[in-house]
Amino acid sequence: MSDAAREAIMAEVSELFRALGKHLRPRHRPAELDLTLGQLECLHTINRLGSPSMSELSLELDLPPSSLTGTIDRLVAAGRVQREDDPDDRRIVRVRLTEQGRQERELHHQLRGERVMELLSALNDEKLRQLHASLSLIIEAAERASPK
Repeated sequence: MSDAAREAIMAEVSELFRALGKHLRPRHRPAELDLTLGQLECLHTINRLGSPSMSELSLELDLPPSSLTGTIDRLVAAGRVQREDDPDDRRIVRVRLTEQGRQERELHHQLRGERVMELLSALNDEKLRQLHASLSLIIEAAERASPK
């Protein structure tokens, strides 16, 4: 395969991933999940990191601190996230999910999982195995490319 053909296929695969994201969104979102994609990603990342500092969260999300501050302000105002001073260094502000934020993140995770299962159930066994093999290859490539 020529370099140009390879680049074209890689660009198409990238576009397919973008398009897939749109289809993975739950069809019916409850009113309490009135969140932007950025806010959802923020909730999921805070959950994964535990109680990150604003700097750690900014690096993890690859967002400038000024953009992240606005997102966190809105999540705090909605009762989904809480700011806390770091007990060891009062210059550091940490964020953590409130119980409401934890419940809403879990509900979104559940609804998205149900949507994925709905879409996968439409595939026959052979196509499902092909998809599994392809996604496994992408995960392996990502793990090899990730800094250790």
